[in-house]
Amino acid sequence: MRFKLHLTALAALALALAVFLGGRPALAQEKKPVKARYTWRIATVVPGGMGWSKRAKEILVPYIARFTGGDLDVRIFWGGIKGDDDAILKQVRRGELEGGGFSGYGTVAACREFSVLTLPFIFKSWDEVDHIRHTMYPVFDRLVENRGLRLILWADQDFDQIYSTRYDLSTLADMRKARFLRWYGDVEGLLFSTLGVNSRPARIPDVNRAISEDDVDAAIAPSMWVLGAQIFPFIKYVLPIKIRYSPVAVMVSEKTWRSVPEKYRAGYLKERESITRDFIDYSRKDSERCTRAMIAYGIVEARMSPKEEAQLEAIARTVWNRAAGDLYPKSLLDEVLARLNQYRKART
Repeated sequence: MRFKLHLTALAALALALAVFLGGRPALAQEKKPVKARYTWRIATVVPGGMGWSKRAKEILVPYIARFTGGDLDVRIFWGGIKGDDDAILKQVRRGELEGGGFSGYGTVAACREFSVLTLPFIFKSWDEVDHIRHTMYPVFDRLVENRGLRLILWADQDFDQIYSTRYDLSTLADMRKARFLRWYGDVEGLLFSTLGVNSRPARIPDVNRAISEDDVDAAIAPSMWVLGAQIFPFIKYVLPIKIRYSPVAVMVSEKTWRSVPEKYRAGYLKERESITRDFIDYSRKDSERCTRAMIAYGIVEARMSPKEEAQLEAIARTVWNRAAGDLYPKSLLDEVLARLNQYRKART
């Protein structure tokens, strides 16, 4: 493995690490009373220094403080100290936590229908993601409510990329040589089996060990996590194709949501579009910086030929209908595809 950095790579890496150590100044907060009337305890697997956590501290929490006048105190437990996504979800349902900030895996675990958004190659751009989020936020609000939860924020994990410690993965044949980490849930497992790819299951806390100890040699993952979790020194290749969009979400229990005054709930929902826009604008830039820094460090950016990518996409897209009726209703898939097709036609 490569552990020596030339000066240019070191500078680029330092720039990306500023995502975790620095950030823009927080929005001004109104002074809180000595003791807030309401407290939300939110747990997440995201480490406190990562880009996602910085954006939550700088954008989400100040917004909440502003529209509640300091009446609502949000206490966030970072870095998995309350357990992984599954453990956090159980604690929310038992009333031991008010809510969770869920990874892509956790968002799908909390509301299975989010799986439809993680289907391989269903989105081609961030503009398409934004269109579906803007037009279907109410749909996913209802789906989350059906699970006894409330959707506070729907943001992005990333267009997760494919990383490898051994193969450049520029062909499907190379992918079939690799041992992929399987951590993301049922859609990912179905994708790997459909592609004829070997995979090994692992929970999020075990991912670093699996990669560093060579139990696996490939994974689909977000760039910010690969850099921030210090996995990048083991990586040789990155294949930056839009194989999977991953949503992340902040959810609280229905009981928690109903426990605060209606004026605060209505005020937040009125602001949510602005909060979401601010959050995703910065998190996407953070992800781009992380990818650029890792390439400058020496990770090779692999490329598929148009023929190979078309073959990969054609096989992967068969997952869409195979998962329908189990992971999400066929009608939900049809609605997403109809909205995407309409959007694409309007832009041509």
